[in-house]
Amino acid sequence: MGLKDYLIDIVSATGIIDNEDPIDIIGFDYQKYSENKRWRAERLSWPEMVWYKLGGPDGRMAIPCKTLLEWTEWYTAAAKDDGEVVIAFTLIGTGGKPLTVKTTFLGLDTEFGGGKPRMFETRIWGYHEYYRRRRTVWSEALRAHAAACEVAKRSVQAAA
Repeated sequence: MGLKDYLIDIVSATGIIDNEDPIDIIGFDYQKYSENKRWRAERLSWPEMVWYKLGGPDGRMAIPCKTLLEWTEWYTAAAKDDGEVVIAFTLIGTGGKPLTVKTTFLGLDTEFGGGKPRMFETRIWGYHEYYRRRRTVWSEALRAHAAACEVAKRSVQAAA
């Protein structure tokens, strides 16, 4: 997955646009939002988005990037083969259909200025229900990861 595809996925997941909408990341057209979406064009403008990279003494602090180019260069270097900056990964269960718990650093404020910035995301993949939790700081994200692992363990045990 290329960086542009990653950005499209993130923007699509926030509900700003539908996955079917064509998008040009550089010239993002806010007039193409759905009427039933939470975010409206007048509330969000592309130049006001804040992108973050991990840094600080322990490399776990979200630091605002000055430009999208700065973030793109950092993210491209930090992302693994799957195009994500993974901070925790756990496989729950064996055989059958194991569940994957993954916590990633998104690198952008998914609240878009509507509250505390939430840049870390924990998801359970393979779970029968949609499970996603977003957090503000690394330590909260690790606690969310541990909680998601417990949910996944209970789900695997119930299925056995």
